[in-house]
Amino acid sequence: MHQGACTVHEVDLHTSLNAFRNLPTGVAVWQLRDSKDLRSFRLVGVNPAAERELRAQLGFAVGKSITDCFPKLLETPVPERYRRVILSGTPDTFGEFEYRDARIPEGVFWFDCFPLPDCCCGVALENI
Repeated sequence: MHQGACTVHEVDLHTSLNAFRNLPTGVAVWQLRDSKDLRSFRLVGVNPAAERELRAQLGFAVGKSITDCFPKLLETPVPERYRRVILSGTPDTFGEFEYRDARIPEGVFWFDCFPLPDCCCGVALENI
C-alpha cells in the first residue's frame, strides 16, 4: 500500500458520507428488512446525483418503506431483483427500465445493482 493511503475501514463516517453525496453517479441504497417480504424494503440513502437523474426530490422517502414512497415499484420485477442481489451477494445489471409514478416523471433508466452489508443493495442509476 502506498504511504499515506488508507483502507476503506480506516476512513471515518463523515468522509464516507461526503464521498457518497458527491458521487457524480446517481446512487440509491435500499435495505431489505425481511427477506420473505418485498414490502419490507426501505430506502436508506440517496445522493443528489440520483435526484438529478430521476428528476425528483427524494429526501421525503429516506427511511420509509417502498409501500409508503414508491408503491408502483412493487408492481415491477425490480424489488425481486434487488432481493436476489442481496441474498446472492452477486451484482446485477438490469439494463434499461421504463418507469413513472406520481413522484418520478416518465423516463427510461439504466440500473446496476450491487450488494452492500446489512441486507442492503446499492443501485447506480442513469436517466438514458
